[in-house]
Amino acid sequence: MLSGEQWNQLLLGFLSEGRDLLKEAEDSLLRLEASPDDQDAVNQLFRAVHTLKGSAGIFSLTPLVNLTHHLESLLMSVRDGQRVLTPALTSLMLNCMDELSAMIER
Repeated sequence: MLSGEQWNQLLLGFLSEGRDLLKEAEDSLLRLEASPDDQDAVNQLFRAVHTLKGSAGIFSLTPLVNLTHHLESLLMSVRDGQRVLTPALTSLMLNCMDELSAMIER
Protein backbone atom coordinates (compact mmCIF):
# COMPACT_ATOMS: atom_id res chain seq x y z
CA MET A 1 0.00 0.00 0.00
CA LEU A 2 1.31 3.44 -0.91
CA SER A 3 1.68 6.17 1.66
CA GLY A 4 0.07 9.55 1.05
CA GLU A 5 3.47 11.01 0.19
CA GLN A 6 4.22 8.23 -2.31
CA TRP A 7 0.80 8.71 -3.92
CA ASN A 8 1.41 12.47 -4.17
CA GLN A 9 4.78 11.86 -5.82
CA LEU A 10 3.15 9.55 -8.37
CA LEU A 11 0.46 12.14 -9.04
CA LEU A 12 3.08 14.85 -9.57
CA GLY A 13 4.82 12.53 -12.04
CA PHE A 14 1.54 12.00 -13.87
CA LEU A 15 0.93 15.75 -14.08
CA SER A 16 4.39 16.32 -15.53
CA GLU A 17 4.01 13.46 -18.01
CA GLY A 18 0.51 14.68 -18.88
CA ARG A 19 1.82 18.13 -19.79
CA ASP A 20 4.51 16.56 -21.97
CA LEU A 21 2.00 14.28 -23.70
CA LEU A 22 -0.36 17.18 -24.37
CA LYS A 23 2.50 19.20 -25.87
CA GLU A 24 3.37 16.24 -28.09
CA ALA A 25 -0.28 15.86 -29.09
CA GLU A 26 -0.66 19.56 -29.88
CA ASP A 27 2.53 19.52 -31.95
CA SER A 28 1.18 16.56 -33.92
CA LEU A 29 -2.13 18.32 -34.47
CA LEU A 30 -0.35 21.41 -35.76
CA ARG A 31 1.60 19.18 -38.16
CA LEU A 32 -1.71 17.70 -39.30
CA GLU A 33 -3.15 21.16 -39.89
CA ALA A 34 -0.37 21.74 -42.40
CA SER A 35 -0.43 18.22 -43.82
CA PRO A 36 -3.68 16.30 -43.09
CA ASP A 37 -2.36 13.10 -44.70
CA ASP A 38 0.69 12.83 -42.40
CA GLN A 39 0.21 9.30 -41.00
CA ASP A 40 3.23 9.62 -38.71
CA ALA A 41 1.61 12.64 -37.05
CA VAL A 42 -1.69 10.75 -36.70
CA ASN A 43 0.11 7.81 -35.09
CA GLN A 44 2.12 10.07 -32.77
CA LEU A 45 -1.06 11.89 -31.76
CA PHE A 46 -2.85 8.60 -31.13
CA ARG A 47 0.01 7.29 -28.95
CA ALA A 48 0.10 10.47 -26.87
CA VAL A 49 -3.68 10.41 -26.30
CA HIS A 50 -3.66 6.66 -25.57
CA THR A 51 -0.84 7.00 -23.03
CA LEU A 52 -2.55 9.95 -21.35
CA LYS A 53 -5.78 7.95 -21.10
CA GLY A 54 -4.04 5.00 -19.49
CA SER A 55 -2.14 7.14 -17.01
CA ALA A 56 -5.28 9.08 -16.07
CA GLY A 57 -7.06 5.78 -15.48
CA ILE A 58 -4.52 4.79 -12.84
CA PHE A 59 -5.59 7.84 -10.83
CA SER A 60 -9.31 7.35 -11.54
CA LEU A 61 -9.52 10.73 -13.29
CA THR A 62 -12.76 9.78 -15.01
CA PRO A 63 -13.50 13.03 -16.91
CA LEU A 64 -9.98 13.00 -18.36
CA VAL A 65 -10.25 9.30 -19.23
CA ASN A 66 -13.62 9.84 -20.92
CA LEU A 67 -12.44 12.74 -23.08
CA THR A 68 -9.23 10.98 -24.10
CA HIS A 69 -11.24 7.85 -24.90
CA HIS A 70 -13.44 9.81 -27.31
CA LEU A 71 -10.38 11.42 -28.89
CA GLU A 72 -8.73 8.02 -29.20
CA SER A 73 -11.81 6.60 -30.96
CA LEU A 74 -11.92 9.56 -33.31
CA LEU A 75 -8.23 9.18 -34.11
CA MET A 76 -8.66 5.46 -34.78
CA SER A 77 -11.30 6.28 -37.39
CA VAL A 78 -8.93 8.82 -39.00
CA ARG A 79 -6.02 6.40 -38.85
CA ASP A 80 -8.12 3.60 -40.37
CA GLY A 81 -9.37 5.82 -43.20
CA GLN A 82 -12.99 5.83 -42.01
CA ARG A 83 -12.96 9.58 -41.38
CA VAL A 84 -11.20 12.44 -43.17
CA LEU A 85 -9.26 14.90 -41.05
CA THR A 86 -10.90 18.21 -41.94
CA PRO A 87 -9.94 21.66 -40.62
CA ALA A 88 -13.09 21.61 -38.47
CA LEU A 89 -12.12 18.26 -36.96
CA THR A 90 -8.58 19.47 -36.30
CA SER A 91 -9.98 22.57 -34.61
CA LEU A 92 -12.28 20.43 -32.47
CA MET A 93 -9.35 18.27 -31.39
CA LEU A 94 -7.28 21.35 -30.52
CA ASN A 95 -10.17 22.55 -28.36
CA CYS A 96 -10.20 19.14 -26.67
CA MET A 97 -6.46 19.47 -26.00
CA ASP A 98 -7.14 22.84 -24.36
CA GLU A 99 -9.78 21.23 -22.14
CA LEU A 100 -7.47 18.33 -21.25
CA SER A 101 -4.77 20.82 -20.36
CA ALA A 102 -7.20 22.70 -18.12
CA MET A 103 -8.18 19.43 -16.44
CA ILE A 104 -4.56 18.60 -15.70
CA GLU A 105 -3.91 22.04 -14.25
CA ARG A 106 -6.89 21.84 -11.85
